[in-house]
Amino acid sequence: MGLRIGLLTEKYPAEIGGLARHSDRVARMLAVYGIDVVVIAPTSKLAPGDQQQEMRERVTEIRFGVHKHSGDTLQDWHDIALAAKKKFGLELFHALHASYAAYVAVYTGRYAGIPSVVSMRGTDMDSALVDPRRMPLVSWAMEKAEAVCAPSMELGKKVHTLIGKRPVYLVPNSVDAD
Repeated sequence: MGLRIGLLTEKYPAEIGGLARHSDRVARMLAVYGIDVVVIAPTSKLAPGDQQQEMRERVTEIRFGVHKHSGDTLQDWHDIALAAKKKFGLELFHALHASYAAYVAVYTGRYAGIPSVVSMRGTDMDSALVDPRRMPLVSWAMEKAEAVCAPSMELGKKVHTLIGKRPVYLVPNSVDAD
């Protein structure tokens, strides 16, 4: 049996946008290499508190409805991730995007006793720095994660500016030739 990863992301197909496509690409590529992936993502297409689970090609997708208040959504996300850790034997939480996903991945990982990784994207830091609700969560997650990855030296420098000189791993974005 291969590694089992819980991938937390704020957008996943059929949601639109670059983060959704990136999340899908990462999940599929991990699965190709024999890694069991459980994607845990919120969606506006379900009612608050509802969940939907589907499996496609070694990738289990768990979607859940968002609440009006972000704190309630974060609590549900934590509970769902913790249940997925137990059900699927997850060994790592990996957050794609340094925002709410990062906070839930790191908090739940620490709570469950497994490591967490935060992979940033280009706009994460800039948008989080000007959002007083997200910034404390993002900062805490980057300080407490076992690893932080950034796609560029410039973004790594921004992380260092915020949380000090801890290692930031350079993982450039891939190109989808299709």
